[in-house]
Order: sequence, then C-alpha cells, then structure tokens
Amino acid sequence: MKKNIFFVILLFLMFGSLSFSANEKYLVIPSNEFNDSNLINYLSDPSSHGFTDTPSKDFDLDLKDGKYYVLVIQEGKINPLVNLGEVTQNETDLGAPMGFSTTPEYSNYLCSNFKNGDYIDINDSTFSDDLGLSISKPDDGYGDLYDRIMIIGNGYPGTCNYFPGYDGSSQSQEYRAIYYKSYWYDSTAPNLDDMYVVDKSGKKYDDFEEANGEWFNGIPVKFKAPCNDKNANAKPTSSDVSDCSVSPVEVNINSSTNDIHTVTITDMMDNTANNQKMLMSNGKSPNIGIDMIDPILTHWNNDAENVIYFSGSNSQGKNIDLSNSNTVSILADKYKLKFKLADRGNEGEVSGIKKYGLKVKSYDNDKICYFVKDFDKYNPDIDLTKGDQYIDIELDCDITESNKYHNNGSYEISLILEDWAGNIRHYNKNIDVFPNINLADTSLVDVSPDRNKMFANNVDRYEYKLKIEDIYGNPLYNRNIKNIDNPDGINNKIFVDMVDEKGGNAMSFHYDSDLKTNRDGEFIFEVSSVTPGVFDEKFKFEIPNWDNNYNQDLSSYREEEVNGIDSLGEEHTNSFLKLFYGEFYFTDQDFNEIDMQIGEENRLVVSIKTGSNLNIDYKMEGFLSETIPTDTVNYVLTGSENENLGSSRPKKIYFDTTMNYIGHGILGTGNIKTSPHILYKIGGEDIKYHLGSSTTADDNTMYLKDIKLMGVKIIGMMQGQGRQSVYGIDPNATNVSTSDVRNIFRKRASLIIRGLSSGEKSGTIHYKEGDLDISDLSYDKNDTLVIKNGNLIIDQNVDKNLGIMLIRDDLSDRTMSNVYVKPNVTYIKAAIFAEGGFVSADVNGDPFDKNDIVRTNSLSDQLVLEGSIFTWNTIGGALLSDEGNYVLPYGNRTDDVDEAITYDLNYIRRGNGILNGDKNEGYDDPFIIKFNPSILNNPPTGFGS
Repeated sequence: MKKNIFFVILLFLMFGSLSFSANEKYLVIPSNEFNDSNLINYLSDPSSHGFTDTPSKDFDLDLKDGKYYVLVIQEGKINPLVNLGEVTQNETDLGAPMGFSTTPEYSNYLCSNFKNGDYIDINDSTFSDDLGLSISKPDDGYGDLYDRIMIIGNGYPGTCNYFPGYDGSSQSQEYRAIYYKSYWYDSTAPNLDDMYVVDKSGKKYDDFEEANGEWFNGIPVKFKAPCNDKNANAKPTSSDVSDCSVSPVEVNINSSTNDIHTVTITDMMDNTANNQKMLMSNGKSPNIGIDMIDPILTHWNNDAENVIYFSGSNSQGKNIDLSNSNTVSILADKYKLKFKLADRGNEGEVSGIKKYGLKVKSYDNDKICYFVKDFDKYNPDIDLTKGDQYIDIELDCDITESNKYHNNGSYEISLILEDWAGNIRHYNKNIDVFPNINLADTSLVDVSPDRNKMFANNVDRYEYKLKIEDIYGNPLYNRNIKNIDNPDGINNKIFVDMVDEKGGNAMSFHYDSDLKTNRDGEFIFEVSSVTPGVFDEKFKFEIPNWDNNYNQDLSSYREEEVNGIDSLGEEHTNSFLKLFYGEFYFTDQDFNEIDMQIGEENRLVVSIKTGSNLNIDYKMEGFLSETIPTDTVNYVLTGSENENLGSSRPKKIYFDTTMNYIGHGILGTGNIKTSPHILYKIGGEDIKYHLGSSTTADDNTMYLKDIKLMGVKIIGMMQGQGRQSVYGIDPNATNVSTSDVRNIFRKRASLIIRGLSSGEKSGTIHYKEGDLDISDLSYDKNDTLVIKNGNLIIDQNVDKNLGIMLIRDDLSDRTMSNVYVKPNVTYIKAAIFAEGGFVSADVNGDPFDKNDIVRTNSLSDQLVLEGSIFTWNTIGGALLSDEGNYVLPYGNRTDDVDEAITYDLNYIRRGNGILNGDKNEGYDDPFIIKFNPSILNNPPTGFGS
C-alpha cells in the first residue's frame, strides 16, 4: 500500500517550531533502523543516505502499519561570543537555530574540548545542566518530544585563545544537528459496533422509552460505541477521546429542538470508521434513533432498487441498473433521467436524505449534466423515528454525442447519496452511447471528377462520397451498405431509352460487396451509365437495423435516401455526356450551305459528329417528325418530303421543305428546331436519345441560326397607331395629332378640286371620282391625283414623284379611299394621303381577305415607297394585345386577326425575293418607307407645308 505522508511532515513542522534560517535535509526511516550508530552516520554524511533538500517533497513509500521516524538534519553556524538571547531576527547567524541558548562558558567548553566530528547528545540533562544549556522541548499534544544531537565542525581543543572575548567579534563555530519525531503509520479504520445511548446514570436508552424523561427535558446523554483500533489511536473528531482499545468512545450530546447530531469516529491517521452513526431528536418525542442504513436509488415508479430510468426523446426508454459494474449501452438522445432517492428506516431507526449529487461525464471529460442538492433540515412533517423517505428526481440530460466507434472511452454516470447520519452510497456506471436510430438526411460530401465531365460509355465513372449521421450529428461507423440505386420519384433519371423514357435505369453502381462506412460515417461508390442524360444526385441504399445492443443486425435492413444536398447546403444534378451530336443547317440541292428563303423550298441537313473516340455503329430516326418551327402558331413547314436517313453510321441526314409565315406573332425572326433520334448498342442495351448540337447531356435540340422574317422598315419619321415599338420604330415624331393632319389634307383636297369634274385635269391636278388604276393615269413629275369616293389600284411602279389624295364623303365606309398595291409593284415614289388604308392586293387588284400561304407566296418581293404616307394603317396592330384583341386604325379593336393584318404595314410584303438594290438603302426588309427630301423644296400641290 502506498501512503502519502506529507501531512506528517506538516504536523512536525507546526509542533516542532523549527523556523530558522539554516539548511535542512529530510529522511523517513522505519523504527528498526533508528539507533545511535545510524544517527551518527547520518550526521557525518547525510548526502549519501538519501536525505532530501525540501520538506515539500512527498515521501511516496511502500509503508506498512507500524512505527516510523522523520529525521531532519540542520547545518548552520553558532557564535560562541554572543548572548544568543540578544540576537535579533534580522541577523543572519542566529546562533540558536534549535530553540536553545548558550553562555560564553559553554562556548569556551566547546572550544576547548570538542573537535570536528564529535557529537553531543543534548537530550542528556546532566550534560546540559553542566553546560548551562537551556533546552526547549515542545509538545504536540500527544507527549512526543523532539530529540536533538549536535555535532561541532572546524573546532580543535585548545584553540579558544583564537576567539576574542566579548568584543563583538564575528567569529563563529559551524555545527550540524539532527532531530526527529516518531509516529505510527495506521491505515486501518477503527472497528465500531453495538452503538448505544445512555443517560447520565448509565442506563441504556430504549428507542420507545422515555428513559426518565432526561432527553426530552434537555438533559445531556452519552453516545457510546465500543471500538477496536489496531494502533489504539482512534478518536472522535468532535470531542475528547479515551483509549478506544480499552473503553468505548463516549460523546456527550445535548438535546435541542430539531437538532441533528452526527458523530464521526476516526483515528489519528484520519482513518474513518465505515459505519458512521447518527443521533437525533425532533424535540417532540424522547425517541432517539441510530441510522445504520445507507440511502439508496430506486426506480421512479416502482420499488426496484438501484435502477434509473432514461426516458429518450427520439428513442425507447431504458432502465439502467447501477448496482453492477457492467457497461450499459444507450442511444444518443436528449434524455430525462427519472428516479427516486430513498432512505429507508427499519423499526426504531430514522431516515432522511441530506445530500445527493449526480453527474454524467462524457469520454472527453466534458460535463453533460450535473446537479447537487443539500437539505438543511428534515421536513418537519416527516416522522424521524421510523418510515421511509423518498425524493422524486427528474433531470434533463442531453447525451447526444456518441462515443462508440471513436475509441475515446465510455461515458460515466456517477451518483452519490448521503443521509443525515453520514451514511454514504456511491454509484458509478460506464455507458456506451451509440448513434440514434433516427438518422439525419444523408449528405453528399464529394463527387469526383468535376460534374458533367464523364461520357455515357459504360466505362467512365463518377466517384461519390456520402456521409451518414444520426439526428444529432453522430457518424455511423462500420455499418454495412448494400443495394445502392436511384430512388423512385426523382425528377431527373437516366433511362436506357431516353426518347420514350423506358428500358430501365441506364446507370450502374459500383462498390465492394462488403462496403462499410468509415470512422466519419462515410462510404464511397462509383456510378457509370450507358445512356447520356442528367440525373439527380439522390441515391438510396440499405443499412442494417440496430439489434438490442445497438449493434447492426445483418438479418434486417432498412432503406435510406440521400437528399442530394452537399456540405454547403446546395442541391446538385450531374450528367453523362453524349457520344454523338449534330450540326443543323440549310443547303441547296447540292448540299451547299445557304440562307433560308421564305416561301421557297430548302433542304434541311444534319451532320453527325462524335464527341468520343468510341467506335460504334449507329442509326438515325425521327428527323422529319421531330423538325418543327419554334413558333408553330405563326410558322409552318409545308411540302416536306420523307427524310433520307442514310445507311448505318450516316454522315448526313436531310429532307426538303418550305417554311411560311401564317401567324400574327412578332414579325422579324423565326427559327426551326429538330431533335432526331440516334440508336446504338452498349453493354447489350438498346440505347436511344435525342441528338443535340453538343455532347451536353440535356442538349436535345438543334436550331437553325436566326431566320429573318422581316416587315416594314421606316427610314425617317412617322406618326401613327399600333405597336410599332415592338419593331424598333420610334413613334409619334411630331406633336401634330393624326386627326389634325387628316383635317388639313381633307380641306386641301377639297380646295384644289373645286370646280373640277371627274376625269378632268387642271394644271397639275388630276381629279377622279370612283376607282382608278394607276396605269390608266398619264401624269408628270409633282402632279397631284385626287380621288373621291373611290380606290386607287397601283398596278405598276410609280417612278415619278406623284401626290396622291383619297377622300370620301362617308368616313365609315371602309370600302373607299384605299390604296391597293398589286404584288408586281416594287417601287412607289409618291406622297400619299388616304382616308382609307394602304393595302396589299392580289393580281386582280382585290385586297387579300385571309393571311394564308397564297398571300405569303404572292407577296414575296420587296416594296420600296419613297416619299411620305398618311393612311388608315397600323404598325403592329396585328399583334395580340394585352386585352386579347387586335388594333385597327383610329384606335378601333377587332378579334379578327386577318382584318388587323390587312391594315398592318408589316404585312404589306412577306418576303424579299427581289430586292431594289438601288432603292432600298441596303436594307433587305420586305417593305421599306423612306422619306423623299425633295418634297420639302418642290412638293406636289396640296403637300406643301
């Protein structure tokens, strides 16, 4: 047994009054080594016998019960010429380091009779008296003395004449002294039994007898306990002691109301009796109880002893027996610890919990939950002489960090109970905490290489690392993983046949047959695919269920899913690239690439390209059926011939078709898209997917470059109605309203034809009532034609600047005052005012009443109007408005798109098959209106400012 005896030295220093400025060394020896011969040897050469330099050192020795000595050697100087009683504490050589004084005669005696190596037993009273030596013998309360021996150094007989007398010389004599203290080492607690109480007459109390009323009346009683202490040094800490081995321990106790008296029996070596006892009185009865029963822990709702109930938030509750040392297993969880504290009193005994404390400590010594409770006094409503006392406890304790699989040791639960008698019970239990059975969403830790890099060739693979944790963030280590796959119901999944989304999962999952999670709850697998496509990074897999000990049960598995969210909280998709892609374009019959011509037959061609070095046979299908305008409302492909898919592994596929504009959408651009199918075999699977313009997995469509479907182009200013801003035309370039302009032109027309008859010409003025073909008019430059209640049919180009005015008596009659332009007209140089519209007409001069392919094909040549135009038209009126209808001139509305197209200048021409290269200013728009500057200087009659 190892016993720390540092406290012995402390007692020794305290009672020995050894405070002086000299060097000291220390040694502990057993009693059988304590003799004069050894003491002299120690004095002569202390360094060779194991003395230490400081009393603060712990003497960690293998000691047995018995007697030991602590030896202290002191070295210093003594001045033989000074009365030591006069030396102050501020002087360095005190001369009386051991608490004794000397005289000059004694100094002379030392000088004359002792030489180096001689020693003096100063405990010899005769010798001391002869020298006039005054010895201090302090008592530590137990009668033990400090024995002293002094040895003189550097002195020789007959040398005293070298010492000056009493002249204050600093001559001094060196010395070395040894002193010691004996003590008993006792590791055995006193043995107490048959505790009892007597009154002052020595009569033993009966628990149910008043015993002459002495206790009740406040008369002191005695507590007695016969004891047997091996070394006869037992004593109670609260009173005087008699010899425990001879007579019982006896303590006087005075009664007082609600007092609790505790007597602790301990010996001089602080060994405490195991059976501490208690006396008490409630002041209301003479009964005196002696509590010999330890308090105990019981189940929260029954009397099962030593059982604490762990009630989990996310796991099944568990009873834990603290009475044994077996390690118990629980799941990481937020628990309520529920139990009762009990102090049970048998007949004649008392009960009551004074103090209790519980702590749950994690493997890294962090405190998880902890409480201590002290009761100052008993509940006065409790009968203190008998019966049981219970205290209900419920403690929140979050044991949410798993220690299992981390090799950091178990959790520890520790509970201590103490009753008022000092009876103490300790509980200690190790707990293994396993991850909770409720798992957090499995997270995606890493994927390599970077996403969207691998080809769908059944060879390239992505590596995925997933992490499984419980709801408290504890990783699941060493758990088997099997049946990795895509979960059902995901948005993006790769099928073998991606066109019809059938044929099963194209992806394969690669991993070891004995795949397990690592210490961080992570596992790795690889993914390949035979078909290109985008897939959600969501996976399902199976892990074993927990058995009764929370280890994995390989006979029972559960399915878990990965949510596709990485460690940064981002949700991802990934993809496998296509082996083939295509290029989409127009060609002529000889496969020369050309721009698409509206209304003319063109050849649509797809060239097959490969993005991988995999040499594989393939076929194509679905080119014709998968090729459509991007805007199927306004555009149509007509006259398509069956596609030529070529033989196996074709380089090109193609078919011939014509694209026409039939709708009312935004004029100016159009496009064609195609998604033919490619078919081949990999790994025995029939692969099928849409060909796109790149190897990107979700690029399933090819588009032609922008095909321009042009309308009106205004070079100059305009004033009008409609949605011209859609076409990039700046509206309302003047602040003169359209109604004001109309009134001005109407007055001018009426003025210049005054007095003229239909068919008559006056100067530069031509007047006609009713319809007129422009080819029937003979006119000169800057002449003005006025038509009343009729229409003008422009059936040929107008090459000379002409003023044109059309008015009518009935403004509501839309059949009059219109300018009808036939398809053959490509150039008009005129300033035009009409109370009707500027309208496209067929070859007969009749306006088109329907926007169909016939109209589109008829209006395929560019028309340039050089001059100015003020007519009943719109720009963009044929576009569907926010109100769900179309705009007509003067702000009227219609649900008839064909009617709106009639007056929309964007639909005057539908193509640019024949261009006026010298008139169109370089623009290829179907209808161009450009301002004629000569009108400003030499306008036709009626069109001046």
